[in-house]
Amino acid sequence: MMQTLLRAVACALPSFALAAAPAPAYVAEVLNPGFVTGLIEPASSALIVAGGDASILRSRDARQWQAATTEAKDAIQHLAAGRSLIAVGDNGLIMRSTDAGEHWQRMASGSSASLRQVFKLRPDQAWLAVGSQGSLLRSVDDGMHWESGSLGKAITLNTIARSTRGSLLVGGEEGTILRSSDEGQSWQLVQSRDRNTPPVTRFINAGRSLLAASAKGRLWRSSDDGLSWKLIQTASQGYVTDAVFDAAHQRWVLATHSGDVLLGDAEGKQWQRRVVKAGVQLSALSYDEGRRCVVGAGLGGLVARSDDGGRSWHSSLLPEQPSFQTLLHDRQRQLHIAAGDEGALYQSHDSGRTWQRLRANQGEYLVALAALPDSPVVVALGDAGAIARSDDAGQTWQTVPVRFPDERYPAGFKAVLHVPGTQSFITAGPPGTIMRSGDAGRSWQIVHHTPFEQAEGFYAMFADPAREQFFTLEMHGYVYRSRDGGEHWEKRGLSHDEDLFRNGLVSAKTGSILLYGKGRSLRRSTDGGDTWQAVQLDNPANVFASHADPETGTLWLAGEDGVILRSDDDGLHWRRIVSDVTTVLLAFQFDARTGALLLVGRGGTILRQAPGQSDWQKIAAGTDEDLRVPLVEPGTDHIVLIGRGGSILRSQNGGLNWQALESHTAAHFRNAIFHPQSGALIAIGQRIVRLAPVQP
Repeated sequence: MMQTLLRAVACALPSFALAAAPAPAYVAEVLNPGFVTGLIEPASSALIVAGGDASILRSRDARQWQAATTEAKDAIQHLAAGRSLIAVGDNGLIMRSTDAGEHWQRMASGSSASLRQVFKLRPDQAWLAVGSQGSLLRSVDDGMHWESGSLGKAITLNTIARSTRGSLLVGGEEGTILRSSDEGQSWQLVQSRDRNTPPVTRFINAGRSLLAASAKGRLWRSSDDGLSWKLIQTASQGYVTDAVFDAAHQRWVLATHSGDVLLGDAEGKQWQRRVVKAGVQLSALSYDEGRRCVVGAGLGGLVARSDDGGRSWHSSLLPEQPSFQTLLHDRQRQLHIAAGDEGALYQSHDSGRTWQRLRANQGEYLVALAALPDSPVVVALGDAGAIARSDDAGQTWQTVPVRFPDERYPAGFKAVLHVPGTQSFITAGPPGTIMRSGDAGRSWQIVHHTPFEQAEGFYAMFADPAREQFFTLEMHGYVYRSRDGGEHWEKRGLSHDEDLFRNGLVSAKTGSILLYGKGRSLRRSTDGGDTWQAVQLDNPANVFASHADPETGTLWLAGEDGVILRSDDDGLHWRRIVSDVTTVLLAFQFDARTGALLLVGRGGTILRQAPGQSDWQKIAAGTDEDLRVPLVEPGTDHIVLIGRGGSILRSQNGGLNWQALESHTAAHFRNAIFHPQSGALIAIGQRIVRLAPVQP
């Protein structure tokens, strides 16, 4: 009777329970975008770099960098400065800033093209942008409105320049060159070849001549302001990536993707080839007038400097091997800034002789992360032995070096857990590696390893908190157990059926442990893993998700083909529940505020079981991206879902309705946590994204 009364009271409470703290807004920052362009803002001298995920970093002092506020997630390809700042990029992206790059507003372009370059025209408020699909976009009101035009030929236009005589030039695929003498209102096609002709990548004003740089070591030269062009075949086979004029030595220096440079006279008539680093792309160049040298940066951590007009080079590869794509020269501060893939950001105060890292490049696919309670420390692990660590609640990250017995086969980490009451973390992954850190993730030691040839692989790790023990599951049906915080592991053989078990579940009510994976069988232990009992399931589908109700002891499993299984006797017997979906189900989440149980999966699937009900209701997610990880938002207990395509969803009413939170990326997320101290949401996968809470 008392239980019935309590249940009735509980059912009457949802409207009261829904009264929670206001849901915070979030400001998202992609921490490892690929930077491809940059500039120094003329009025404020602010340094700005930009690239993937519409990410823009800005600094007034070259020491502290802040993410600018943007309204997009498409990749930026180019920045330019006029009265305003204009950024262009993929999917017709055009953004405008009127406050020296602190805030950016997306403008309607009327285009879906990938815009490659934007150029300031005359008068002051006119702009031109070019890109794929033969796009030519023009603005006459300082970038607020854009008039769409086209070459009429579906080729990509790459570059815009002004000749010394004032004509405008546009270059693109198939050796195409356009010329305008009326500030882009009309265009003359002066050169167009065929598909076998390399593209024009940039224009160079070489004295009284014009040069059009291309690939395969080809240059075109014009002596009549771009009306006609003559081919020059150089000794290089590279794609020209950048060009500078060394005034001290009266020589042009052209960088290529193949690791060599082309050296030309002031008029661009004669060219010589010099090797900087064979086979390593030199992406960007800068001429330092004060020290009369050329500075270069490229892929694989290549940094280079020449003091003799490019004839000889001092080059090296930075240890972290960042791939640089753009180079800024701040003459006022006498420094160079190199930026590139995976968020890499470096500076040099001595014209490229030495470089200091401002932001580490982090490009490995990360799959698991954990926070150290009562601390700002977060660790994230993933493919190819990648371990990243943050000591400021995910705002910045450092790569933690790890040595493996066979460097050819670094571990692909699948999970990481914190050992309660300590500063220790444990992790595991194939091939046959279990590692432990006892110093808050600063260093890691291998506590178990089997050679690659033995084909041992760990794919899951879970904790049994009540018994203070950990388990990791091996792909051939073995289970390893640790009772001392991950320092030592004992192996127990359950089956030699490959890929049998992929994860585990511990019932908080009974203490029973279940191992699941392949749908027709699971293993059950009631003595903490000393002995195991096989339980057969009438289910051919693989199982990926599990949930144990801590009050009732009801156990749930779900997986392929929309399969949902329920056990009311601690896992001894199971019955299948009709779900009316056939998608793969990936994770359960209990909503404490309403008592609803949620189940999410591929294709934007969200199922909801209301308290006291047996049926599952399909809920509209507003996305068809896979939803992988459910979280509970601190302070509100709202449910947040993380998925592919940059998806982050939040429900403020127990899963009945969902709103998208802006992640500023379309990259795929694999995992996420809320940082316990700061409340920040940290999502990992193809990107590291941090959403900082802003209280309303």
